Amino acid sequence: KDKKGFIRSRIDSVKKEIERAKKRRKGKGKLLGGSERRDSLASSPKREQEKNEKFASRLGKKNLSEVMFGHDNSHLGQVNLEDDAFADWYRKTAGMHTVETWLSNYKRHPYAWGALIMIHGVDEVSARLRSKVENYAVYSAVLLSASVVMLIMPEINEHFLDAHWVFKRIFLYSMCISVASHLTSILLSMAFVNALNEASRDADVIRMFAEGQGFLATDKCSKAFSYGIASLAVGILDMVLINFSVWDMIACAILGSAIMYKIIPTSRKLFGSSSLVSYWRWGVGKDGEIGSRAVENEDPFDLRVPMERVRAKARISERLYNILQGKLTLENHKEFEEGGGGGRGGERESLEG
Repeated sequence: KDKKGFIRSRIDSVKKEIERAKKRRKGKGKLLGGSERRDSLASSPKREQEKNEKFASRLGKKNLSEVMFGHDNSHLGQVNLEDDAFADWYRKTAGMHTVETWLSNYKRHPYAWGALIMIHGVDEVSARLRSKVENYAVYSAVLLSASVVMLIMPEINEHFLDAHWVFKRIFLYSMCISVASHLTSILLSMAFVNALNEASRDADVIRMFAEGQGFLATDKCSKAFSYGIASLAVGILDMVLINFSVWDMIACAILGSAIMYKIIPTSRKLFGSSSLVSYWRWGVGKDGEIGSRAVENEDPFDLRVPMERVRAKARISERLYNILQGKLTLENHKEFEEGGGGGRGGERESLEG
């Protein structure tokens, strides 16, 4: 009897809970009409706004924007632009005093990429070089796959096994050189892009070109790609000789030489008329001879205008460094300004000077 009474009481309590739950959920599953739905949607943002204002009033603020950012929504866009501008200016100025000397000696640089950085900025030059090495890496990967297939499957040519051992060695060594060259181009490209991605400030990118010889890395990448193409061409000519005849090989070599004869002069004209290194830095004329407008002082290689901006950034960077190190206080701030920063007033040259 006690067990039956306990079970009945539990059943009754469960039924009561179910009825109460149904009453609480009553009306929530009904589909609203058009006007009711519009009213509910229109009132929802207002209720949310009231909740936000009530929460902000507890903290002594007008709205959530003032709680989060310290100001009203009307100033949010301006403050956001100011924050971005300040972060961008810090990236461009911090550490510039460490590379100022290298940039000031731009006439001693053999490749003049420091001058290109001062003219176009670090972002533009980095994008150009990144695109350059990535293109070499992509085409090297394509040619590497072809070289590997020809190297590990020479039996696809029916006359290869019966060829003379000299021709076999020529094919083997040329394919090995092609594979090694294209692989070197890919790895150099990856190393350059990874190092460039980890450079945090403009000064770090410039230092990568100065101390890390970043442009030489891109030049090695292009040269490795050229060596890979040349060795692959030798292997292809060797296979033409094995499968056909010496006259066919000569005909293919003449065709390749004719293509290079058209490409090289066109490339020289393009670089000789616009390149910073070929035209402006070393003064190579349109026909390749020394003595163009740059050498004859019609278009001198003079970068005093961008160099003045570099010096201004270096002064700001040096002031920031001294402040962070505790070397610059209100007492010696005037002395620092008059001395040009760290006692190097002689380097503060203006355009008029």
